[in-house]
Amino acid sequence: MNTLFPLYEVPLKHGSVGNRHSINWRWNLVVADGTRSLFGDAARWEFRRKVNHALEYAHWVRAASLAYPVDPDAIPLELRKIFVGSQEPPFEHGDEL
Repeated sequence: MNTLFPLYEVPLKHGSVGNRHSINWRWNLVVADGTRSLFGDAARWEFRRKVNHALEYAHWVRAASLAYPVDPDAIPLELRKIFVGSQEPPFEHGDEL
């Protein structure tokens, strides 16, 4: 399976779902406070719905073992790990997503 552009049941604007190649934004990302912290407070329904879809995607990526490369030494420099946190890496990812 392509870990950077996996096939996923993508929710489309008009309400249907399409099996499409997606961009695995969760790939090789480590967030000290967890993936949920990236989205802030989604108070309005239209934002909350999109945030929930994004978090479902992140959960699927982790469950399918697509979040981290199998062979870290084979990663090109352009695709190094992305760290989001208030301290110097390395640190553990903050949640299950």
